Amino acid sequence: MTYKKCLFFLSVVLLMIIIVIGIIIPMFRIDRTPGWGEDGNKFLYGVNKALQKYSLSHENKMPSTLSLLYPEYIDDKRVIEQTPLFAGQKMAIIYWCPQKLGDAGTPVAQIVLDPGVKTSYRWRSFVLWGDGKVRHGQKY
Repeated sequence: MTYKKCLFFLSVVLLMIIIVIGIIIPMFRIDRTPGWGEDGNKFLYGVNKALQKYSLSHENKMPSTLSLLYPEYIDDKRVIEQTPLFAGQKMAIIYWCPQKLGDAGTPVAQIVLDPGVKTSYRWRSFVLWGDGKVRHGQKY
C-alpha cells in the first residue's frame, strides 16, 4: 500500500470512530431527569423549607397534612391538591407525617408518577427525606 492510500484509509477509520463515539456518548448521559422530576424536586425542597418554618412556629410539631402549610408557609397551591401537575404530568403526593425533621432515614413527603404512564427509566417517584434531601426512590 502506498503512503497516500494508507493515510486515506487511516483518515476514514478515524472519522468513523469519531462518528461512532459522537453517537454513543449521549446515550450514556447520567442525568436523564424528566421535566416532572425537576419540577417535583423543586416542589419537595419548597415543602421542606415550609415544614421547617411550620415546625419552628409550632413547638417542633409537624402538621397533620401538607395543606396546613398553605398559604402561610408555602405559596405553592399544589400542597392542597391530591393529584397536582408537575410539568404537565399528573402526580400523587404522599405525606408520611413524620414526628420531626432531621432523620435521614425517615421519609417526609413523596411525589409518585401514575403507574400507567410508560417511561424509559425505572424510578417513578421522588422522596423528601428527613434530612432535607430529595432522591428518586421506591418508598411507596
